[in-house]
Amino acid sequence: MIPRRAITMLGALLALAVAGCGDDDDQSTTTTSTAAPTKQQFVRDANKICKSSTGKIERASSQFFANAPPNEEPPPAEIEKFGKRTVFPTIQAEIDRIKALGAPAGDEAEVSAILDATQSGLEKLEQNPRQLAKGGAAPAFEQAQKLAGDYGLTQCAGG
Repeated sequence: MIPRRAITMLGALLALAVAGCGDDDDQSTTTTSTAAPTKQQFVRDANKICKSSTGKIERASSQFFANAPPNEEPPPAEIEKFGKRTVFPTIQAEIDRIKALGAPAGDEAEVSAILDATQSGLEKLEQNPRQLAKGGAAPAFEQAQKLAGDYGLTQCAGG
């Protein structure tokens, strides 16, 4: 397996992560009503976020593994370090940004299912970051990827 290619593909896969738990900011006592995005707006904006995250992970991967031998996978400890420093925080930031978009009216349950499945996948990967070294990240995100793709989040569903 070629490490740079594997890590780049991992970055693309991981950028599908569209789930998360955003912060509930109650900084004022007044209630402000913000219109929910349309599905078209949500899909457009979420796909932009996923594409941006994928690019960030791919750029970081190229730098982090620049000195890796071309036909060898980097040591698991290095891949684990890359996950903890770059992949996991990037995915969590993506999750938070997408959640902050708000769900389109009537699609709250679908969006919530996508978010929950992705957050769950991220948590599984964080518990065993060495899965990144084995190409084992894909199973953690299968459900989220399917749900995202079904909803039209093509960039978030791995492409």
